[in-house]
Amino acid sequence: MNPFYHKTPSLLKWIYPSSLWSVGAKERVIYLTFDDGPTPEVTDYVLDLLNEFDAKATFFCIGCQIEKERELIEKMIIYGHRIGNHTFNHEYGWDVTLQKYLDSVDQTEKSLGKLGLKSTMFRAPYGRMTFHQYRDMIMKGYKIIFWSHISRDYEEGLNVTKAIKAMCKAKEGAILLFHDSKRAFPNLKLMLPKILEHFQEQGYSFQSLPINHAC
Repeated sequence: MNPFYHKTPSLLKWIYPSSLWSVGAKERVIYLTFDDGPTPEVTDYVLDLLNEFDAKATFFCIGCQIEKERELIEKMIIYGHRIGNHTFNHEYGWDVTLQKYLDSVDQTEKSLGKLGLKSTMFRAPYGRMTFHQYRDMIMKGYKIIFWSHISRDYEEGLNVTKAIKAMCKAKEGAILLFHDSKRAFPNLKLMLPKILEHFQEQGYSFQSLPINHAC
């Protein structure tokens, strides 16, 4: 298996040097993140499972979904999770203009604002941004969040056993990426419980990303 299949290549950290890829942690802490929600049934499943493990996470939400699924956003907050910006319509950064990209981010913040929420955390859909998008997002005060390990739960035909094994190699401070989307749900249901069980047995706790983003 390609060693970079589930783990972030070091080259990307050089391309986006001011971004967060992992968190400096002296204790056994894993940072769970979920992209592309909130999604009915899927996000409910994730929230209830995390609650069983006393686990906190960060959800990078799409603005159009925030507008449609406000109750799920409120449930995230009640359960003690944090929310990040993931654009309004899951824009692929390389295919849109700078202004359209920034407008999409602003529109998502307005959606959060309607619920009395605000976020300075941003994750680019597909992990793809142009230099100018990256630069301007930082200038707007956002912290760009990537990941150290990606589950690839959205892939049809994923070798779930190997994926779980790869994700369980993460160490303290790792940022794990999952998706609370319909496409990822079949794999997510198989992977997430096993991964949570593994790290809990190893004495890890699960936390949402810290506000100060210590690298």
